[in-house]
Amino acid sequence: MPAIQLSSAAREAIRDALITYCREELDHDIGRLEAVLMTDFLTEEIAPFYYNQGLYDAQRAIDTRIDSLKDAVFDLEQPKGIL
Repeated sequence: MPAIQLSSAAREAIRDALITYCREELDHDIGRLEAVLMTDFLTEEIAPFYYNQGLYDAQRAIDTRIDSLKDAVFDLEQPKGIL
């Protein structure tokens, strides 16, 4: 499976967020290169866990909706007449 692909704008936003986070929360300045390397690491090694969890959550939501639709169709069943 190919690595998760991000747009240039998304990569830049992540990079900038990492720079800001490190500066404000860790009191440590990192440069653009370090932020790009960290973005690559997060995208390749960490993001797939979140991506897969999103797929599992979506599948569970779909299954719930399908069950609801099955119930709605079952509710349409007409009572059987007496023979």
